[in-house]
Amino acid sequence: MKSAPFVLATVVLAAAIAAACSSGSSPSSSSSSSAASGSSTSGSSGGGTSPTGTGGQGGGAGQSSSSSSSSSSSGQSTGTGTGGHGGSGCLSGAPSPTTAPATVDTSCFTSTFDDEFTAYDISSGPVDDGLHPGERWFNGTDQCCMSPSNGWPGVMYPTPSQASNMPVNPYSLLPGGGLQISLQESNDEWFSGVMTSVDKNGDGFAQAYGYFEMNAQLPPGTGTWPSFWMLSLPMGAAGGEIDVFEQLGCSPPLNPAVESIFHFTLHDWKGGTTPAAYTAQSLPDLTVAYHRYGLLWNKTYMALYFDGALLYSTATPSVMIDTKYYLLADLGIGSGWVTTETPNPSNMLIKSIRAYTVPGF
Repeated sequence: MKSAPFVLATVVLAAAIAAACSSGSSPSSSSSSSAASGSSTSGSSGGGTSPTGTGGQGGGAGQSSSSSSSSSSSGQSTGTGTGGHGGSGCLSGAPSPTTAPATVDTSCFTSTFDDEFTAYDISSGPVDDGLHPGERWFNGTDQCCMSPSNGWPGVMYPTPSQASNMPVNPYSLLPGGGLQISLQESNDEWFSGVMTSVDKNGDGFAQAYGYFEMNAQLPPGTGTWPSFWMLSLPMGAAGGEIDVFEQLGCSPPLNPAVESIFHFTLHDWKGGTTPAAYTAQSLPDLTVAYHRYGLLWNKTYMALYFDGALLYSTATPSVMIDTKYYLLADLGIGSGWVTTETPNPSNMLIKSIRAYTVPGF
């Protein structure tokens, strides 16, 4: 998706994504994996097993569409490295290592990464810049996701502006906690940011297996490209990519149905394949409230959750077995869509980003 081989992914998924952008739904050919809560694209893998009673891979469990901004903190462990599993708050027990559960209960997991952005902890560069205590996010390690359709420059922080020769910082804290990533245009240049949980040396947070979740409200309008994703270590080597979600604003005129769609994709850059792709639909408007986008991952399956409810599961590709992956979050522009009417600024609001280990995983 984000590195140079994204051209391959664009070719593989172009037809499915174009159909979603033009009609507000995924291709009808994917109906064999469809359910009320989503439809997979024609490139999807059926290797995963949904739990009994969920209605197959689309997940008859559905999604809690009414769980807007208050949905973020319920059942969440707090404090990196604290928490536990199997305690008094764990009612559902540990998930099966062979079958994705219909819902996730994070009170049964152990917190390994928890950022509610109550303090600014983002470095201005690819290593800790010493400006903020406990920096956990880095910039400049992955340049990606900026492709305005009119040919204007698009750069990720901390790349300097051509006009002022100064970087434009897209990050700001929200009152009461949370992070805003702003995509903004100035002097015919677009600026934004992609932050990573490891620095340019691969030091920081990375993990193989567990549960990973972002709670976010996505930007409205055409041309935007917000994402929460993961890349394998070591950095720079051909490996895997996990797109927990990417949402495409598509081209003008705005189709309101598009703002209820996001895409989940697994890439094997080592093998040059896309092992699984899924287009979620029939969801609430993702731009008007906070929603939780989660991945439950072990050696057997990779399962996608929306507000804690299962949408899709698939067999774990070999490139994602016994390999650590780090976290990335960004707000890009374009991805092949027309950006002449992209709102300036466009903002992605992040309430929290969390990771857990899972007993038995």
